[in-house]
Amino acid sequence: MDVSGNFHKFSYVALALLQSLITCNPALANEEPDGSHLRLITATCYTCHSDNSDKAAIPSLDSRPPGEIKQLLTDYKTDQNQATVMNRIARALTDAEIEGISAMFNKASHE
Repeated sequence: MDVSGNFHKFSYVALALLQSLITCNPALANEEPDGSHLRLITATCYTCHSDNSDKAAIPSLDSRPPGEIKQLLTDYKTDQNQATVMNRIARALTDAEIEGISAMFNKASHE
């Protein structure tokens, strides 16, 4: 069984899902992203960044402070940090969404 091939197929499905969520986002209509929109994006992050991925190539986001998540997403968006998929995902996010996603992870880590 070709595990890497399955992972790549899974990655493309996750990427397509995230891009569809972002494409239908309220920010495109010059509105601030609302909580339900941000929850959908944040939930999509867990497709790859699950809470048990600390031993995997893709790190968990659960213990990361919001400032670090915001900086990582900004670095991916501006190509300061190179990755296979994250640059493409981050480029589709608005600054308001990056701020909101960071805050959502902060809220989730304190619940």
